Amino acid sequence: MSRQSRTLSEEDVLEITRDVLDGFVEALNNLEKVQNCLTLSQKIVDLELGVVSPLYYKLQRHLIDWSSRRRYKHTFGESLKLYEGKKFNEP
Repeated sequence: MSRQSRTLSEEDVLEITRDVLDGFVEALNNLEKVQNCLTLSQKIVDLELGVVSPLYYKLQRHLIDWSSRRRYKHTFGESLKLYEGKKFNEP
């Protein structure tokens, strides 16, 4: 399946901005929860799984969605097949 290049519109930028902002708010809320963890190891795991990873993957998905997939296929590998032809917010 060949993917057509899309042109980034102002509406797309607003949608991405809202999505990233929602990700930051969620990360901030999770960061507050991490502060309540009892042990250092629990804080580190919760920080990675509840704050850093979700935000990282949300941002990565936007980069994949709007970058040249052919050019970066070696970087993302097989994971690109999951997103082929879809926008960041499509299942």
